Amino acid sequence: MKTNDMLDTNQLTLSKRVFEQFKSLMFKESGVTLGDEKQVMVKARLAKRLRQLQLNSFEQYLQRVKSPDHRQEIQHLIDALTTNETSFFREAQHFEFLNHQLASFSVTVPIRIWSAACSTGEEAYSLAMTVAENRCHPDWQILASDINTQVLASAGLGIYDITRASSIPRRYLIKYCLKGVRSQAGQLLFSERLKQHIRFVLLNLDGELPEIGRFQFIFLRNVLIYFNEIKRKQIINKIISKLVPGGYLFIGHSESLRGITDLLRPVQATIYQKC
Repeated sequence: MKTNDMLDTNQLTLSKRVFEQFKSLMFKESGVTLGDEKQVMVKARLAKRLRQLQLNSFEQYLQRVKSPDHRQEIQHLIDALTTNETSFFREAQHFEFLNHQLASFSVTVPIRIWSAACSTGEEAYSLAMTVAENRCHPDWQILASDINTQVLASAGLGIYDITRASSIPRRYLIKYCLKGVRSQAGQLLFSERLKQHIRFVLLNLDGELPEIGRFQFIFLRNVLIYFNEIKRKQIINKIISKLVPGGYLFIGHSESLRGITDLLRPVQATIYQKC
């Protein structure tokens, strides 16, 4: 075995037994179900944490995660094993639908939208730009939540690689974004006047939801695929309780609510309205 400062994690083995225990921990702490096909992914992502902690085996890391003296390590495990794939204005028809609905609201009505798995923030900023274009009244708010502390910290900065700008309409870029200079060259920065309408919070959808109010629109896209059927029903019921009557829920195109609830009616593909 190499010394810790030269540890080659590629040479380490993640046994089936230890992998199953990591799976159980993730399910217990987040409700997320990891399939057997995720073993290679789990090994690769946890290897980075082993190097940071200078540990020699996945067994050592498992004991650390399970130790009451290192309770905070659970969050590092969750951060490492949650998937965060997103982009600006992903699934454009959802934003077109939102645009149409916002136009029917009185400008004096407060607008509340929840991005329930905001990842690195692209969805939240896309929502904010959409609302800002429709609201001359300042009373609107985007709640953006995620279970991953690392992506939340990144999202709160509102800074992205300039190459990500291609999916943002040019009129939005001009109005709500700044081009980084000097140390921030090659980066895109969202303006403070847009960021002030977004609140980023750490939130576990599998736990008891805090008092966050109720919303006209909730985006829960590409989240349910990570949960089993029982967990999906539990999460959807909690989400529905946070929707105002007549409010809308958006899910991903690889997801379905068939057999999960009768409290929502389909409006169009992947868009549901609270009955």
